[in-house]
Amino acid sequence: FRFYRSPRGWRIFDVSANGASAVTFYRQYFSRQVRRFGLQALGR
Repeated sequence: FRFYRSPRGWRIFDVSANGASAVTFYRQYFSRQVRRFGLQALGR
């Protein structure tokens, strides 16, 4: 887990398994979707 401290307390902002970051995975996934289908496709 990766954490950050906010005014409301500690928050988790990433989860890693076997060295793979969930944030990195989803950033790449959504980036590919936007390139293929456009930004409007994310709202469906």
